[in-house]
Amino acid sequence: MRVVFALFLMFGFLFALPENKIESDMKVRLNNVEAVLKDKALTKEDKRKKLFNMLDDIFDFEIMAKISLGRPYNTLSKAQQEEFVKNFVVKLKNSYLDKIDLYNGQKLQVDSLTKVKNDRINLNTQINGQNEKYDIVYKFYLKEKEWLIYDIDIIGVSIVQTYRKQFGEFLATKSVNELLESLK
Repeated sequence: MRVVFALFLMFGFLFALPENKIESDMKVRLNNVEAVLKDKALTKEDKRKKLFNMLDDIFDFEIMAKISLGRPYNTLSKAQQEEFVKNFVVKLKNSYLDKIDLYNGQKLQVDSLTKVKNDRINLNTQINGQNEKYDIVYKFYLKEKEWLIYDIDIIGVSIVQTYRKQFGEFLATKSVNELLESLK
């Protein structure tokens, strides 16, 4: 449940951010995502559409896909890389947006911004349920003077590292072509 809400929240942004706007913009964007999730007048499909419309520009899905696949990504042809990224993004979005019905009023608190390196920033947040609190860390990196999300740690577990492990296990017994086919 907490993971579902965290992943809905990760999709609540409109554009890449300058460093001095990350924390304030995140608060606003997270409130907007909460509003969509709370809106009982919207169908599940309407919520999906609104959330999809709010997400693409703040995430670097291509870098998320590359990190998730690891070294095998470099062995793919250009066409295979494009297919992998496209299918990875669809899988990532659908795996979490399918759980819209599980939202039950959790709140998100933005705690702090930590500059890890000159080109890396972590935004530390918490999801607060009725009796539970869970840490969520949005990991940003600097790309062409703006900050984009490249990973999220949910309760200490990295999304891209989780996919990387899954893909590695898959490729230990199957081919890259089979992996591409399985993502369709």
